[in-house]
Amino acid sequence: MLAVRCLVRLYEVPPEYGQISALDTYGSTIFAGTNRGLLLKLTVEGALSSVAARQARQPHYGSSDNATSNGRAYASASFNGAYTPLSASPEACEKINTTLVRFTLLSTLKMKIDRVQHSRTHTLLFVLYEHRLVVLNSVTFSCLQTIAEHVGTFFVSDSRQNSSQRAGLHVICASELNGKGLSVFEFDASQGEGARAILAQELVLPEPVHALVSYGSIACVGMRREYSLISLSDGSSCGVLPLGGGKQPLLAIGDGEVFMRYNCSIFSVSMRSMPSGRVLGRTIQLKDEPLSFVVRHPFIFVFTEHYCDVFSLYDNDVSGRLMLPGCLFTSQLGRGDFIYAASKTKIWMASLHSLRQQLANLVEHFKVEEAFHLLGSQRANGHPGLAGD
Repeated sequence: MLAVRCLVRLYEVPPEYGQISALDTYGSTIFAGTNRGLLLKLTVEGALSSVAARQARQPHYGSSDNATSNGRAYASASFNGAYTPLSASPEACEKINTTLVRFTLLSTLKMKIDRVQHSRTHTLLFVLYEHRLVVLNSVTFSCLQTIAEHVGTFFVSDSRQNSSQRAGLHVICASELNGKGLSVFEFDASQGEGARAILAQELVLPEPVHALVSYGSIACVGMRREYSLISLSDGSSCGVLPLGGGKQPLLAIGDGEVFMRYNCSIFSVSMRSMPSGRVLGRTIQLKDEPLSFVVRHPFIFVFTEHYCDVFSLYDNDVSGRLMLPGCLFTSQLGRGDFIYAASKTKIWMASLHSLRQQLANLVEHFKVEEAFHLLGSQRANGHPGLAGD
């Protein structure tokens, strides 16, 4: 199945900034944290997408610029890259320009930024550093609130899933550092500048949480011995895959489905409802151990030490291989026609074939049922490629 159209190296972090330790994107904007406590904001021009166009219409918070002097100073550094075609195409000559537009020293102790995650609907950036979870205005980098201290990791629900009555609600799951606690916060961005995160629930798990994602009212946690699904409504849990304690858990969220690493395999289970037992879905066998992976329906991108394999979720076959060594960081909840990934020093972007090309390719290979399923799922997700040329 057609996957990646072309690939471009967007940006290389200067040595004085340190190494990339966290990454997320929204539209054509990239947010990266480094192991020296810097938070970077980059914009990508030339990679046109209706997703990026919608970004300009999102609501803004905190109009005053309370960032540090570094944050207010716009950097002039930019990186020009040309697409490296994976197959011959006229579009492969497009030029991409990536510009560092804002940066600030977030950690005065120069400790690494552990995780960043941008809201899917608002100008909010959730950041974990110095074991402290904060929410920033993603335009100005001004701090809106410190949500919690002594946090191990966190995940913010996809706010696009909310009903119109709860349009601004962000459900935040945060694990206790070196402890067994899992806290659930609610941040209602519809309250504007006065919005504050409220502790909604506290749960106690069998072990400390090392990896965490959520979908709707269900969270999936990776612990030392197993992966478990947790109901955020009543706190009930269900173990779905044992780990054995040998490897760090890795998780990625897809279209109502969570993907879990087990050695050189990836397993999945539905997160649309709590299962009654260990009922696994897909199984993807790998040749090498993955460092990270990200789902962009209908594909899963699996990053290893030396390359990235792209698998089709319709047949679990390899759709292509990208020479992207050592990519540890990706944007988990992104949509659209681009995939962003980063190693410790470089940020990359893969441009996907259009939805129409994917559908045509499925039909050409007599996978009509799969084509209808892909079309239906992308319609449900409001894929921009369905709006017309």
